[in-house]
Amino acid sequence: MKSKVFGVVLAGGSGTRMGGEQPKQFQKIADRPILIRTLETFLQVPEFTEILLVTPAAWTDHSRKLIEQYLGQQPRIRLVEGGTDRSGSLMQAIRALDADGALDEDTILVTHDAVRPFVTVGMIEAGIAMAKTGTPAMTVIPATDTIVCSVDGKRIDQVPDRTTMYQMQTPQTFGAVLFCRCFEQLTVEEQNTVTDASGVFLRTGVPVGMVAGAKTNIKITWPEDLIIAEQFCR
Repeated sequence: MKSKVFGVVLAGGSGTRMGGEQPKQFQKIADRPILIRTLETFLQVPEFTEILLVTPAAWTDHSRKLIEQYLGQQPRIRLVEGGTDRSGSLMQAIRALDADGALDEDTILVTHDAVRPFVTVGMIEAGIAMAKTGTPAMTVIPATDTIVCSVDGKRIDQVPDRTTMYQMQTPQTFGAVLFCRCFEQLTVEEQNTVTDASGVFLRTGVPVGMVAGAKTNIKITWPEDLIIAEQFCR
C-alpha cells in the first residue's frame, strides 16, 4: 500500500527568549513571517496529503489570516490546536489524523519546527525516503565546535570526541503508528521529559537514521538569529 505522508509544522512555542509582543514564528524576515516562509517550502512537496499546522489556541485565527494573506486559499493546510509542550502538540496532530481515519501503519509524519524557515525540499524528501524503509529519519549536521558535558553546570565532566558528535535539526520523519507505539511504552515521567521524536525511539530500542541537514537550516531563537536570517534572504 502506498504511504500517506503528512507534514506537521510545529508552531506552538511562545518564543519568550526572542521577546516581542507575539511568538517568534509570527515575526518577519525580509517582510514575510517566519511561519509563512516555512509553509512555502512544505507546499512545494507534492507528496504531502495534508500539512497540519499546530499553533497555540490563542493564535489560531491569526495564523489562518496570515496564510490567507500571504498564501491564499490552501486546502492542504489544516490548523490544529497545540498541546502544552512539543510532545503534546505532536500528539494533537496525530489525534486529528486518527479522528479522520488517516492513521495506520502506512502513515508517515514529517515534523518540523515552524521557526526553521530555511528547510529545503531536498531535506524533506530525503527523510520521507528513509522513513518509507521503516527507519525513523532525523536531520543532523556534524558538530563543528567541541562539545563538553557538565552534570552540575559548573565544571566540565567529559569532552566527547567531536568527530562522533552531531547537532540535531528538523525535519524528523517517521511512521506515525510506530511513534505512538513507542511513546506509549515510556513512563509518564519519560513522556514529560523527552524533547523530541528521536528520544522516544532511542529509549525504546528503535534504530534511528540520519539525513543531512545544513548550517543554513537555523532555528530562530534569539534576536540575533533574525539578523542572520535577513542575510540569508539577500
